[in-house]
Amino acid sequence: MRIGIVYSLNDIAAVGIVNELIQGMTCNKDYFSTDDVNGALLCRFNTFEVVLLEFDKEVVFLDDLELRGNTDFIIIPSRHESSAHIKSFTVHTPGNPWKRSDFGGRPMRLSTSNPILKWYMLQELYRLKQYYPTLASFSVSYEVTHHGPTTPSKPVTFIEIGGSEKEWSNAEAHRVVASAIKGALAHFIKDQGARPCIVSVGFGGNHYASLFTKRAFEKNECYGHMVPNYAIKELALEDLKIVAEMAIQLTPGARRVVIEKMRSELKNAILHTARSFGLEVITV
Repeated sequence: MRIGIVYSLNDIAAVGIVNELIQGMTCNKDYFSTDDVNGALLCRFNTFEVVLLEFDKEVVFLDDLELRGNTDFIIIPSRHESSAHIKSFTVHTPGNPWKRSDFGGRPMRLSTSNPILKWYMLQELYRLKQYYPTLASFSVSYEVTHHGPTTPSKPVTFIEIGGSEKEWSNAEAHRVVASAIKGALAHFIKDQGARPCIVSVGFGGNHYASLFTKRAFEKNECYGHMVPNYAIKELALEDLKIVAEMAIQLTPGARRVVIEKMRSELKNAILHTARSFGLEVITV
C-alpha cells in the first residue's frame, strides 16, 4: 500500500507536521519531478510506502491529485483558518456540496471520503492531546465537507490545526498531528477488511459537526461526508437529492445515514435518497 501526503510549502502548520512525520522514516529524495511539484520524497513507514509531495500553491486548488505519485489514498496536513481563531484539531473530507467553489474544487463535486481512517484520526487526536497540558484548550472534531480539491477517484482526508499563527506554529501541536497520522495508519492497515465502526453519512448540523463528532465517540459511527445545514439551505430539492446521492456514493461502505433536525421537505428528500440505497436512516 502506498499513501500520499500532500502539503503546501507556504503552510507553516503543514510543514511542521511533515517535519515531525518523517522522523523515524527512511526516505529517498527526488522521487520524481514535475513543473509544479516543489519536492518529492518516497519514504517507508512500517509495512507501507509514503509519498510526500510538496507544492508552492495552496492544496485546496490542486484538482489532479489522483494523478500524483501512484498512491492508494491521500492525506493532507494543513492549517485551519476561521474568523473566530478556534483552537482545534480537525479532520474532514474536501468537496463543494453546493453551487459554489469559493476555495478550490468544482461546484457540486465531492472527493471520495475515507471514513474509517478519519475515525481513527479523530480517536488518535483526542488520545494524544491528553499528553500535552498546553493543548488542553484544543477541541477535537470533525468538520463537514467543504472546499477543494474535488478528487472523486481517490480518497482524500484533511487533518488540520486550527487557530491562529501561534497555534499553527506550535511544535507540540505538530507532534500530536504527526503521531495521530502514524497511529491512524497503523490501525487502518492492520484492520483492513474489518469493520471497527459503522460507516455513516451525515446531513445537517453546524460546520464543526458537533452531533456527528459526539456520535463518532459514543455510537461508534465513522463519518465520510457530512453536509451541513448552511449548504443544504442553499440547494433546491432536486440539487439536494444529487448532493445526497454523491455523499452516499463517495462514502465507501456506507451503512447508515444520520439526519439532524431540519425542515420536513429537506429531510424527506434525503430519506428517499438514502432508502433507495438500502441504508439505515436515523433522524435526531
